[in-house]
Amino acid sequence: MLPTPDNSECSRQAKVRVHEYPDGQLVIFHGPRCIGRYQPDGSPITQEDSKHKVA
Repeated sequence: MLPTPDNSECSRQAKVRVHEYPDGQLVIFHGPRCIGRYQPDGSPITQEDSKHKVA
């Protein structure tokens, strides 16, 4: 189970989509909104981490 961030707009159980990308990242969507990003080991990716990632 991956915890959603505290500032998530989903505070109850909800249907979500989980995308797994080729690099192993998991991204959780509630409708069109991205509510969480995670490394392959399950650790959260923060906005700071995303800004410093080199393509």
